[in-house]
Amino acid sequence: MKLYFSLFALSLIACSKGLTNCSLEKDQMCGAYCYKVVKPLLNFLELLRSKDEQLAELQTKISEQQASIVSLKESFIHTEAQLKQQIELTDDLKKKLTENAAEISKMQSEVKSKDSPLSEKDKEITHLQSQVKDKDNKLSLNDNKIKQWESKSQEILKDASCFDKATNVYTIKVPDSKTFSVSCDSQLAGTGWTVIQRRINGSVNFNRNWEEYKAGFGDLRGEFFIGLEKLHLLTQSQPHELYIYLEDFDNETRYAQYNHFVVGSEAESYSLKEIGEYSGDAKNALKSHINMKFSTPDRDNDTHPGNCANAFESGWWYLDCYYCNLNGPHASKGADFDTPIISWNKWKRQALKSTQMMIRPKHL
Repeated sequence: MKLYFSLFALSLIACSKGLTNCSLEKDQMCGAYCYKVVKPLLNFLELLRSKDEQLAELQTKISEQQASIVSLKESFIHTEAQLKQQIELTDDLKKKLTENAAEISKMQSEVKSKDSPLSEKDKEITHLQSQVKDKDNKLSLNDNKIKQWESKSQEILKDASCFDKATNVYTIKVPDSKTFSVSCDSQLAGTGWTVIQRRINGSVNFNRNWEEYKAGFGDLRGEFFIGLEKLHLLTQSQPHELYIYLEDFDNETRYAQYNHFVVGSEAESYSLKEIGEYSGDAKNALKSHINMKFSTPDRDNDTHPGNCANAFESGWWYLDCYYCNLNGPHASKGADFDTPIISWNKWKRQALKSTQMMIRPKHL
């Protein structure tokens, strides 16, 4: 613009120097000069003015474009930030998906590994159920066999006792032994009793040695002792109870009953191993003799410094020396315990007239 005005000023000066009046009337006078000098300048000035306008318009457009570029740049930066955030979120999601996939894979592996043992367990259970079924079948067969054996055993045990037998002498067979005769009693205290000792009148001498007490002696229909070996076999074959009948010279009677009577083997000196619980009215004189070995005059097994069997003339389960002795000599009425007698001191401390010892199976 400065150039434009300078040229315009210059043209005015030139005009003023050549002419004092540039009116229309004098156009013809300066026409050639003005045409040659001023008009090109004016045209140039017009061109410059037009260019200035174009330049100004371009500058305005440039400014607008720059503003648009700044706006676009800001928008790009904002979009880039959003994109970056989205990329980060996507990465997080990918990471979580990867972790979830790994977790799912792990869980599937665990489920698979668990399924396998369960499958094996199912097979094992099925196998065991099959075995149980087989065993049930075998048990049914065994039950039948057991019932047959029990029935047979019952018959064997019945044959080894006075079960269901009237009062008389019978032959019985105890397992693992030969047959032998016994005296059965079903009158004195109910049925099924096997008499193991009887004293009534002193007709049989009870002052015997070890071998005689082991084998037994006397008359099964009168006075006798069954024998320690038979007594051991009987009480070992099945559980027995013991019943002892006592009578004095005034015909007064008492009894003592024990619910589990066991006599040991000869290796145990035919010890009185068990008698069980007591019941009766004669008082429990046999209790102190539990676990005592059997003694005879020729085999002293008592706890006394002397020989009780020798002193009281009989075989018995002596201790120091006795609270009862049913194998002592048959004495007269009034004889006391200081002399050899049939004795049950918890009832009377005098001689008894008669006794009977009996055993019976408990479960027949």
